[in-house]
Amino acid sequence: MIIQKFSSVKSVLSILIVLLFSSEAVGQVTSSIQTATARSTAVAASNVAWGNSADLLFSNPALLAEFEGIGLIAGYQNPFSQSFLQHSIAGIAYNTGKAYGNFGITTTSLNTSSGETNLAAETAVGLHYGGFLMKDRLSSLAMGVSVNFLQISYGKSAGASGDGSDGVDLGSISEYGIDIGLVASLGKKHRAAILVKNINEPTIGSSGTLTPLPQLLIGGFAYSPVEEVTTTFSLNYASGHAIEFHGGLEYRLNSHYSILTGMQSQPNRLSAGMKINTRGISMEYGVITHPVLPLTHALSLSLQLKGRSK
Repeated sequence: MIIQKFSSVKSVLSILIVLLFSSEAVGQVTSSIQTATARSTAVAASNVAWGNSADLLFSNPALLAEFEGIGLIAGYQNPFSQSFLQHSIAGIAYNTGKAYGNFGITTTSLNTSSGETNLAAETAVGLHYGGFLMKDRLSSLAMGVSVNFLQISYGKSAGASGDGSDGVDLGSISEYGIDIGLVASLGKKHRAAILVKNINEPTIGSSGTLTPLPQLLIGGFAYSPVEEVTTTFSLNYASGHAIEFHGGLEYRLNSHYSILTGMQSQPNRLSAGMKINTRGISMEYGVITHPVLPLTHALSLSLQLKGRSK
């Protein structure tokens, strides 16, 4: 029994150590997942310059400028197939029909648990805006801003019993981060984008444990040689980390079915997925590998009330 418990604790610690030093631990929540949605999972988070459904809220707020109609999205995944990690997202994107731009709201949560005991809960509520700085018949330039309100709620200490049942509530801490993005397009085939996460240099914790939230710089482009195919590329840089390359491809077989694939470096990972779309309802699935840890599977369900869903 003791050996089994030690083995379980050792496994949990190993996963947390990899998460701590992995690029997955850079983003909106302090342990946010870059591949937040099934589509971003399927294209290995290379879609900073591409998106026209509600999942763009988790890629680049500047993409909101050209969003059409009203879109909702919800998604779930267990990072690295670990049951003690539960990551979920939800969002709504809204086209105002006005020249001043479009808006969106998102929620993201990452819960860490052991059995029925909640060890920590990380939550982000995001307010997003995207609008055109200029637009003509052949080109456009859009800017987007996201304000993410972050909160980490800790569970109880182990206490005398060691299982947390009689422990002390460790409380919570909160902060906000600001992301700014730009997207430039030339016709319908070429797009370039840049995104800076946590540009306001937020910190979290008290004076003795003050920790700056990581800033992330992403630059990328998307190219659609034909309407059925979109290729996406991005370079991600975070201070103290190696530059990552992300690449992806989406092939729309017809108006109902799409297949997606991708890859990234640092670490080397491969991804794939599919999308089924009918009558404004889309179900997406994505899977991505890891050189050490098990696969991550992601599912997303989105609803397009008006406008198009690509």
